[in-house]
Amino acid sequence: KKTYRKKGFLFIQTKENRCIIIPERVFKNGEETEKLYNFVKEQIAKNTIE
Repeated sequence: KKTYRKKGFLFIQTKENRCIIIPERVFKNGEETEKLYNFVKEQIAKNTIE
């Protein structure tokens, strides 16, 4: 459904209204975090049917 970043965490909401939370500290650097965030956002946009 959607994804967002807040206070050092990536939040990914699933279509079942569950939430996957990934702490940004698991990534090597900010660039890696940004790549995953953008990838997930892109995939959600491509696969969301409203």
